[in-house]
Amino acid sequence: MGKQRSSVARPATANSSRVLVVLLGLQADLLRLSRINFSELFQLLVHLKVVRAYVESVLRYGLPAAYFAAVIKVRLSLSLSSPSLTFTDRIARL
Repeated sequence: MGKQRSSVARPATANSSRVLVVLLGLQADLLRLSRINFSELFQLLVHLKVVRAYVESVLRYGLPAAYFAAVIKVRLSLSLSSPSLTFTDRIARL
């Protein structure tokens, strides 16, 4: 009587591949949500800075008869020596 071999795959290997698939799916979801929330949080930060500048100027100089406020958007030159990293590139090492 010889030994019989089972043709069933090892459960540890199958389980680890399922875990890897689940982790990759969770990582994709987290990256998608991070991009959306980062954009919204950045917009909120800019709005808060604008309101802060207005409130500080009113408190410092008083409420003027005619008030003019300006916010300047600075564009970075594309000819920089080191290219700027995207959000995905910055968190890729995590």
